[in-house]
Parts: sequence; C-alpha cells; structure tokens
Amino acid sequence: MDSPIRTVLGPDGMHMEQEFGTMRWDVMTGEMSTVFGAPGDGLRMVTRPNGETVTEQQVGNVRFSPDRGTETIF
Repeated sequence: MDSPIRTVLGPDGMHMEQEFGTMRWDVMTGEMSTVFGAPGDGLRMVTRPNGETVTEQQVGNVRFSPDRGTETIF
C-alpha cells in the first residue's frame, strides 16, 4: 500500500517524503532512496542517492540510521 506524504524531523531539519514500493522520495529535493524491507520488519537496508547503503531501524514513529541519526516521523 502506498503511504501518504509525511513530515520528517531530523538533525538536519525538516523535510517531507513519500514511500511507494521500494522507493523513498524526498519531496523537498526530489532525491530517491531504495528501501529493502517493510517498516514492521524493524531493520531495513536503504541505498541513498549517493550510492551509500545503510541499515535503518524504525521503532514506532522514530527512525535511526548511522548517517542521519535519529529522525521523528509525523
């Protein structure tokens, strides 16, 4: 199921994003990340637009990743 556009607050400020399929689209910059795994799985692999791949964990509305730190999803 496609997700609505959501607001994300992180250490670098606030941005808006939408996930559909395995793609995460940053509405503000137009950049796309590839996401492997469902949000309920706990750990997901994310390939950023620059080619870097990181492991990301989401618990409730809080997302943790080594490159972006802690982000809160509204």
